[in-house]
Amino acid sequence: MKTKTKTPPPRLSADGSRAVAQLANGTGWSANTALAFIVRAGWNALNENSERTSALRNVMANAVDYHETEVAMKQRLAVTAHKLHEAQQALSEITGGAE
Repeated sequence: MKTKTKTPPPRLSADGSRAVAQLANGTGWSANTALAFIVRAGWNALNENSERTSALRNVMANAVDYHETEVAMKQRLAVTAHKLHEAQQALSEITGGAE
């Protein structure tokens, strides 16, 4: 009976790790999703599949824009929530807790 030996997963070079981290941070994707995307884009580029490569570039650019907008909106909501809380506290002090 043969036993299956586990082969260790491939290791990324420092450049590869940086590329994955940069894409993951820029898009909000997990490292695995970013790595899969880079592999897919690289494979299409090597196979000269220019239509898919352009489509993947478009997906990446839009994912980065989406993530940047999402982060900015969360920051804006946090600021607005803080202002609302301060206003509610000020009103409560004026009215003695009865709103």
